[in-house]
Amino acid sequence: MAERHINSLPNADDYSLKDMAEAIRSRVLLAARDEPSDEAIIARTLHEATVQSQTGHCERTFHFPCVLVSSQTPPHFSLGPVAFTTLPAFLDLKRDALNVYMSRNPHRQSATAWTERLKSHVCGNPWIASVTVPPCAPQVSQLRAEQTAATAINLIRILIGAGHARDMRLAHTLSPSPSTYDLLVEANDDLDIWSTHRVSGALVEDDWHTILQSRAPEYWARAAHLLHACLSGRHSEMAGRVLDAVSWFGEASLETIPGTQIAKFEAALERLSVTGPFKLHSFCSRVALLAYEREEEIEQCYWNTFNIHLARSRVLHGAISPKSSVFRKSLLLAHAVTRTVLFRALEIHCLLDDSGRRSTLALLQNFYTIQLSRHADLFSRLKKQLRLKQELYR
Repeated sequence: MAERHINSLPNADDYSLKDMAEAIRSRVLLAARDEPSDEAIIARTLHEATVQSQTGHCERTFHFPCVLVSSQTPPHFSLGPVAFTTLPAFLDLKRDALNVYMSRNPHRQSATAWTERLKSHVCGNPWIASVTVPPCAPQVSQLRAEQTAATAINLIRILIGAGHARDMRLAHTLSPSPSTYDLLVEANDDLDIWSTHRVSGALVEDDWHTILQSRAPEYWARAAHLLHACLSGRHSEMAGRVLDAVSWFGEASLETIPGTQIAKFEAALERLSVTGPFKLHSFCSRVALLAYEREEEIEQCYWNTFNIHLARSRVLHGAISPKSSVFRKSLLLAHAVTRTVLFRALEIHCLLDDSGRRSTLALLQNFYTIQLSRHADLFSRLKKQLRLKQELYR
């Protein structure tokens, strides 16, 4: 009953199923006692449960410790609704609020210890990602805030490149490799301790933010548009696909095994281009349309996509170990193509969802149909060549 009722509400994504179910349980007997019919009981119960659930809906701002870049400059910047602040600057900004929190907390010792622990929560140069979520249920609010902050980090990672930004993440998520660890080593009957320490976050110069903004000003605006869509709850067709693809790119960046990285890069490409049953020619054609810069590059982009898919298939079908060095060239290709396609996908999201519109699956399919029709002869020839290649590989 709670699930059906939530789905009937215009802002269904703002509600917690658990909260609504508990509210219904707490109201139904009172309604049954007072109301004369089953219909009246249900109507009153659902109305009062909705009102009760809404009491927990309010605007909340979340502050997540995160690993971003090695530099502490600039101390504060924003990407759409997500603000990034260095930990020292954040503690200075929130000093009064933290003092009030510690003084009013009944468990003052624990509160003080938590505040001190925040300072060492992230090794190296910690940052704080802050995001304000519009009114909704507490659990929903936290999930939206985490997704939006993580997406903002991944959008910065796309600009920097996966190879240089592997460890960028929210602090509570797993690191691909710890920044500091020790191990015991024995050799020739002697015991020794080896310590490893590396810089956390992307290794950048202090002017990194200025350079990235000047090189890609449109990218920051499009990224901000996507992050605002992320906060809204129910996503349009294109917004949901771009958010998923950005997440796949982030997961690929955290991987250390080349073959697995390629598989996740292709997952991002498929999420952006596949709108029905998977067909290799359609996949290669649509990715090529998103990846080319000049028209004479379309054919090469088509075969680049085919080669990425071939490498991914060799991994998933067990033909070659995902750790094999043969994937190095394919990995560089998959990374480059996926970055370019994500840049273009952000542009398409703004095109299809501009002025408050919500793109649909039909609208996205129509977009691809129009774009493909402009190069119909080329893609018809490439389809025939693809069949010959597939027969050859069989």
